[in-house]
Amino acid sequence: MNMYSGAGLENFDPKDLEDTLRDSKMAMSELRQSHSVLLDMFINIDEKSNEDYFNACSNFLYDDKLRNKFYENMRNLRRNIKFIEALDSVYIENEKEILSIKKDLKFFEELEKSVKSRYQDIVDISSLNDDMQNLIDRNVSSSSTSRITHSINILNDKEFKSELARLGNKASQADAIRSRLSQSINSNYNFNPMYYEKFSEMIEKTLNEYKDKRITEAEYLKKMYEYAEDFHNEKDVVGYPINIKNNFSAQAYYGELLKLYDDEDIVNSKKN
Repeated sequence: MNMYSGAGLENFDPKDLEDTLRDSKMAMSELRQSHSVLLDMFINIDEKSNEDYFNACSNFLYDDKLRNKFYENMRNLRRNIKFIEALDSVYIENEKEILSIKKDLKFFEELEKSVKSRYQDIVDISSLNDDMQNLIDRNVSSSSTSRITHSINILNDKEFKSELARLGNKASQADAIRSRLSQSINSNYNFNPMYYEKFSEMIEKTLNEYKDKRITEAEYLKKMYEYAEDFHNEKDVVGYPINIKNNFSAQAYYGELLKLYDDEDIVNSKKN
């Protein structure tokens, strides 16, 4: 391609062909490496001594950065397996080992599915190549905007309730509800910052209580259910004056003015 770049290929970019050609002799080595990297993530979790290895792995992936690394390792392993499957001679020669790796992959795919439901992770398009990203940027647009009301009832969402049932573990269910609530709070934050800050503080406090083992899994789940109901019913968690109880816009202004008033009080107290 470089040799003939002057024959109608002036705009050719060598980066476009990265990973297109791969050395088949290195295929098994790359597969083993990606498999090993994935297993090493969970090396400190003893499968034999842990009665619930699956949930232990799920709990381990609580951190966002760790989960993103897990998803990346999963993509690499899947890609390498697909490449091997296209090489008949390599596949036949190493079939027993490959089947063993695919068995591990099946377990981790179930874990990946469960973890994405538990932490409400969305599809990441950052790994798309530039051409696909440009196509999305050109063709996906919004012609108008509208206010998104914060009044949601995730507990009446049949699909979400099915996800919760599949998770089974109470802590996993609580995390799934908390993650869905946090997404809704972040989406609507600018409409009434003080209101959503209060909700976030309540949720964060309960999460820390669970992490510090001051409350049980059952209590953690019960609290998340309560917060979801309160969020749907637009419960007053700020303490608004009675004359603006039903005026969402006035509540937003009240919250901002109250913050300014509190800040001024702090400044004056320091001066005195």
